[in-house]
Amino acid sequence: MNKKFVKNELLREMEAEFYFRVENDWRKHEEKRNFSKTEKDIYEVFKPSRKMLLNKIDEWEEKGKIAEEEIIKKFNIINKYNDNLSDFDRWFYKRLIYHLYLPKLLNCIDQILRIKRLLFYTLSKAKQSYGSNFQDKIEIARNKPIIDIASNFLDLKKISDKHVALCPFHKEKTASFYIYPNTNSFYCFGCRNNGDVISLVMKLQGFDFKQAVNYLN
Repeated sequence: MNKKFVKNELLREMEAEFYFRVENDWRKHEEKRNFSKTEKDIYEVFKPSRKMLLNKIDEWEEKGKIAEEEIIKKFNIINKYNDNLSDFDRWFYKRLIYHLYLPKLLNCIDQILRIKRLLFYTLSKAKQSYGSNFQDKIEIARNKPIIDIASNFLDLKKISDKHVALCPFHKEKTASFYIYPNTNSFYCFGCRNNGDVISLVMKLQGFDFKQAVNYLN
């Protein structure tokens, strides 16, 4: 059981629980694609700078990396004694690892998404000089079906209510790039690139925020 196999198995296990959280979080904090009152209050009270938020994202990504490596290390211990374990023992110890260590990793991802929403809110505040009708353009852009955009660039395969493809942002042989039409978002389990339809256009086309919004209108 090499590191790549362990990581792929971990990612599959994470997917159902993680995106259940993502969708609930999206509905709770971004009704009609707006930011929640709580996050607006946080911004108004603390006035975090863009640099501060980016540093926090780096901190949580580092914590997430440590949590992921910790899980892989536990899997390697199971692998070391694999020949002496029954099928039930292997199943039990894997579930135990998921139960004890996976929440820490998911919490890191949740925190990163929360900070990214704050980061986008600061960007929205900075972009007010574009004019009042630009906010309307943002809403139109954010509601543009992400599947329509992604299908122009990626060879998508439909799986249940989502679509999967090889990630356009890093080299891979096994598809780990997921499009979620229900939340109009994307997430790559390989390189961790994620965001909404505007973010996707910015990354695929090399656009800045204003260019991406205009492209989607």
